[in-house]
Amino acid sequence: MADDVEGHERDQESLNESPESRGPKRRRRVTDISDDKHANPRRRGIIACEVCRARRTKCDGKRPACSFCQKSNSVCEYRKVAEPPPTKLESEITTIKERLGNIEQLLAAQRRPAAVHRDVDALLSPHATYTSTPATIVPLLEGAHSQSPFVSDSTGFPVMVIRNKSFMHLVGVENDLATHLSKLERLAGSKTLGENGRHFLLQQHRAINALNTFFEEIHPWYPILDPQYQDVYASVMDGDLKPSSESCLALIVAALGLFSSHDGQEKHAMYAEMALNMVARTVADCSVLAVEALVYIAVYYCCLCSPLEAFEYNAIASLKAQSLLTVNRHHVTEADSETLRRAFWAILLIESELCVQLELIDTGVWNLDESTMLPKVRDSWSTSPQSPFQAHPDGSQTANPGDVDAYFLAEIAMRRISHRAPSAIRGTSRGELVYAPIVASELNYQLDEWYHHLPSALKFPRGTEGEARDHRGLVLFLRTQYYSCMTSIYWPAIYKVIQTGRRESDLDLGCQKFFDAYHDFLISATVCLQHCIVNKWTLLASIFAFTMAAARAIKEPALADAIPAHLFNSLTLATNSLAPSGHLGPSLSYLHDLLKEHLTGLVAFSPEQSSRTGMSIPQMQRADFT
Repeated sequence: MADDVEGHERDQESLNESPESRGPKRRRRVTDISDDKHANPRRRGIIACEVCRARRTKCDGKRPACSFCQKSNSVCEYRKVAEPPPTKLESEITTIKERLGNIEQLLAAQRRPAAVHRDVDALLSPHATYTSTPATIVPLLEGAHSQSPFVSDSTGFPVMVIRNKSFMHLVGVENDLATHLSKLERLAGSKTLGENGRHFLLQQHRAINALNTFFEEIHPWYPILDPQYQDVYASVMDGDLKPSSESCLALIVAALGLFSSHDGQEKHAMYAEMALNMVARTVADCSVLAVEALVYIAVYYCCLCSPLEAFEYNAIASLKAQSLLTVNRHHVTEADSETLRRAFWAILLIESELCVQLELIDTGVWNLDESTMLPKVRDSWSTSPQSPFQAHPDGSQTANPGDVDAYFLAEIAMRRISHRAPSAIRGTSRGELVYAPIVASELNYQLDEWYHHLPSALKFPRGTEGEARDHRGLVLFLRTQYYSCMTSIYWPAIYKVIQTGRRESDLDLGCQKFFDAYHDFLISATVCLQHCIVNKWTLLASIFAFTMAAARAIKEPALADAIPAHLFNSLTLATNSLAPSGHLGPSLSYLHDLLKEHLTGLVAFSPEQSSRTGMSIPQMQRADFT
């Protein structure tokens, strides 16, 4: 009884306390937003079955039958209650969860380990031993085992490549341009037919000079051959050159060396013709030598700007290499394993270059990129003492032979980045692909990591400070690839403006980066054309595709005040770059005429001229493009 009286007095004192005397009110902590009754008010559900509702009695709501219906053996049925519309808070929570899901998916795909920085540095070191997969060079996205998934038309996203029909439609070009280019190349026929190399005298000194030129000009791009190949080559060329993979390889090496030299270009077709006469025997040969010969035949056709013939020989080499790496790996000796791996990566690079623009089959080479070891860095070469890099005009550049292999690794890493995620896009809940600034930042980060871990001999100046000074072929091509990837990353920002007709604030930075990257790409590519004969066709095709994208951006009214002044000069430079290449093949001639047609009138006006005439850039282009 006393306890009750004391409890009553304490309650009474609590009621008499003023709000100030009680101290600050403690705010209830909500650990889960779903537990917050104020934020998410509880809704009563109708749980009574039809029988209990008719009897007007309380129903316990058990499923599939309530307690009363079970006892009375009645049919227990419940009304279907429509779900109430979500509240504003619930809608916001759903949106947040969707965004978090996209971010988590991106982060999970990156697989960026904590040790990636030292892995990259170690892999690009000339003293490194490569036993890991290419995924450890740079943090790479998970991807499909076919050609880049974003290149396909099945996604509907207009990636800046000729083979993408959505992109071709967007820029106002026939949708089947890639097929048309292939037909033009087919109709042109082989560029070596009609030459007869059986009656010329093979001179030893010419053959050795051709080998030296090959190692200086061609081999650094695809360093496959064994360091001791010079002795083998001399022995083969001294022999009777019987049809074999060994003879085929030596002859195509000589043809490539003569093609890239200044005093032997008239003879390269003779050597190539003799090599091609041995192709049947080479294709039937299941050996690493056969793969090497077929790869360099593909490189020879790349130098001739014949993409279809290059792809066909590369495809045969791809199938043979995959066979030797898998089901027929017992045929490969330990001495040949490194050469086979190098041939595999060269095949992957060539196929990636060609298939990104033309409608060509997928040989499945990307299926083995995770399981095939990277090439090792070789210490020295017993061939030409000349530097594998083209020197600076002042002659100050000297290169370690290991830098050639470092270039090979850097190019493989760059190709994997562009293969797995060429554009900064993400999927929405409605299945649409839209610009994703977070993905753009991540891809930009990957490019920066790739750049910072390049050896000093391969590192190029970024921006305008290195536009006209650096003339080393391999470095120029890496620089061009860098800005090509950067342009592709930010193209979705431009496309979103075109798609919506509005330039929202979150797109400004992406649009600016696209225009800057396109300008840097074009400056680098036009210089690179003079020093990169093995990739000339693909460089020109990329110049065409990127310039068509930039021209389409100029036509968009929402981008009128974002167009930089230098863009018009870039369009003129692109047209001039394709002009002298028309004689190299029918496809390049057609691309030049097409680009010139679409840019006619557009490059004649600068922003200053448009302000004087009182017309906007989009208005002027509509008068010129019908």
